[in-house]
Amino acid sequence: MRIHGEIDQGKPLFKTGESVLIPSEVLEDHELVYRVRRAPETEPGDLLIVEPRVVAATGEFVVATRGKTAFVGHWWAKHGRQELREHGHETLTGEFHIVGAVNLIVRRQ
Repeated sequence: MRIHGEIDQGKPLFKTGESVLIPSEVLEDHELVYRVRRAPETEPGDLLIVEPRVVAATGEFVVATRGKTAFVGHWWAKHGRQELREHGHETLTGEFHIVGAVNLIVRRQ
């Protein structure tokens, strides 16, 4: 499977063009794979299996963009708010667009 990009929290998505071997039972045809350089609740080298969509429920772990920068965090959509939160309840400021929900984190042993 081709890596869609590498995420370094708050920096532009880095396109690599690399491919990785992932067992077919953990990946649906429509899902995207991102590799983590640096992001909350992950370790460098983790592979995020992401279901592409533009909406998420409160609390879902998502990949989101703000302009050209990419982020990973928990989506918050209650009481008229739409926020991205990292490290518990720390809110990131700005307008975010959801890229997709993280369905699985594949960690190298």
